Amino acid sequence: MIGLGLPEDWFPEFEDSHSFASGATACSGNGDIVTGYVVENENGNLKGYRWDASTGLVKLIDDGYCAGRDISYDGGIITGETYTGFLTAAAFSWNNGSLTALYNSGVQTLGWGMSHDGQTYAGTYGGFPSQAFLYSEAGFELLGDIPGGPEWSGANALSGDGTTAVGYGSDHDNFQDQYQATRWTRDTGMVGLGRLPGTRLSSAFGVSRNGSTVVGYCWDSGNSLAEKAFIWTPAEGMRDLKAVLQSQGVDLTGWRLNIAYAVSDDGRTIVGNASFGFHSEAFVAHLAATCGCAADYDQNGGVDGSDVEAFFNDWSNGVGCADVNQDGGIDGSDVESFFRVWEAGGCN
Repeated sequence: MIGLGLPEDWFPEFEDSHSFASGATACSGNGDIVTGYVVENENGNLKGYRWDASTGLVKLIDDGYCAGRDISYDGGIITGETYTGFLTAAAFSWNNGSLTALYNSGVQTLGWGMSHDGQTYAGTYGGFPSQAFLYSEAGFELLGDIPGGPEWSGANALSGDGTTAVGYGSDHDNFQDQYQATRWTRDTGMVGLGRLPGTRLSSAFGVSRNGSTVVGYCWDSGNSLAEKAFIWTPAEGMRDLKAVLQSQGVDLTGWRLNIAYAVSDDGRTIVGNASFGFHSEAFVAHLAATCGCAADYDQNGGVDGSDVEAFFNDWSNGVGCADVNQDGGIDGSDVESFFRVWEAGGCN
């Protein structure tokens, strides 16, 4: 773990540079470019940044305040929020030094997620209550809510292909039971993902490239010991991430996995926060490949071109479930075996 440094002159109106802190929120596809924010702790003012090893921290704007929340795959486009007044903000797209508001309505918007190509955005619209939104060249769109409680939702992340927004919705009038993790696609609308046993609330924070794997956390209001990181897939539903890792042989004695913040494109690497007693620490978890039907290689419930892309990504790297014929090697015969079941539309 390497510190990205702290600037000394980003808040000239505040003299004490020792009160500055920073956070990193997202990185490019190859991990070389980072976005986030520097905070002046006394008053909570934020300056968004873009970082790489050659430039160090470069602020997104000179005047005003903002925060970077997500970044495109190539590191060229950043989204987040710029602060337009007291407790008001606007979601933005930043590209090569130019910051543009996504949607000028006079209502607060927060940009939390972006597709890999930087053309589709997701976040929250409004304050209390808010609604999840999607923004693309087709325009601005509210995503609705799940049935039950007051209309209150938000999108915390967007899949790399721009098809799947994840976050939270409201399904209960009681505040202590109100929020449930959600997943939205155009085909399904917003769907609740549930809550783990022993918890009353949940929210999703990360999603794989094709939307088939979602991560986040469940908790019980007022009880930090009830926090549990989760992983959700269409086939398995919501599962306790700690239990999944333990079933794969990981020794997590004494550890609690509190929150899962993000997941890799292939759905098998997850980062978040864990604790051991009063000690808190970042974690990265690598899940073993679970090989089901080879035709639905990305395990999203359908057989289409995304399965071909996912297969060849693993096959070219010699990893995962690319040994389709299970002969102990990954070679040309696996390509033949894969296309045989894929062209048939399934494994049965």
